[in-house]
Amino acid sequence: MQALNFVLALEHMGNAFYNQSLARYLQDDFVQNGLPTWARGRWVEVAEHQATYVSFLENVLGDEAVQPCTYSFPHDDPWSFAELSYMLETISTSAYSGAARYLDDKDLVSTFGSILAVKARHSAWVNSAIEDANPWSTAFDTPLNLNQILTLTSPFVVSCPATQQPLVGPFKTFPQLSFPPNSQPGQIVRPSFEFPQSTDPLYVWFTGGFQSVVVPINEDRTVSMPPQIKGSLYAMVLSSKSTMSDDHTVAGPAFLNFNFDANDQRIPLDS
Repeated sequence: MQALNFVLALEHMGNAFYNQSLARYLQDDFVQNGLPTWARGRWVEVAEHQATYVSFLENVLGDEAVQPCTYSFPHDDPWSFAELSYMLETISTSAYSGAARYLDDKDLVSTFGSILAVKARHSAWVNSAIEDANPWSTAFDTPLNLNQILTLTSPFVVSCPATQQPLVGPFKTFPQLSFPPNSQPGQIVRPSFEFPQSTDPLYVWFTGGFQSVVVPINEDRTVSMPPQIKGSLYAMVLSSKSTMSDDHTVAGPAFLNFNFDANDQRIPLDS
């Protein structure tokens, strides 16, 4: 029940994101900013899907269904809306991939898989048709657990009803992790997060699909971004270089995206 309410809370957020954004940006806004004439119509369809997910989960949960929170989304034009749409759809796909393990009802597992498949299509559509980049990153999606999803989405939540926490469950957020704007593979960067008082070594895990590249955090608190990473992935700071777990998590995850073209070449940021 708590896993269902968790994904319902996630769908409430997505529902609010599309309703607010499409009320803010009309057809002329999309066209004048250089997006295709058909783009907004597709996002209207995505918004309708979001409303369907909310309605479905509320019907399953009945009186125990969690209520929506108040949200704030950081975008100021149709292009930044598109980037955030891609991120949220990708995170939602990871959420359904990870949440399925908490279900005992086989029918609900099948339903989760059905929703996940459409959300993956949403994500692929935004990054390929709109951003003219890769529709996928690896052969596998990246499943995340509910603590990780909560950490990624909590910055968009302003406040929630007092009744939400018991329904959603005893999940927790990890400290936030961020990377400098325009960070790219192969660069040496300084990620931002709350460093623990311990002097034990820390590592950044760059995870996409079922594979991770692990690099140490240097003494000056910089990190060498692995040159081989590409596509959408998640970065986390852990106290272990061999085991990924909540117990070892220091900060993150953070969502990162390094687009690549059909020739498997990374797309420059200014293109």
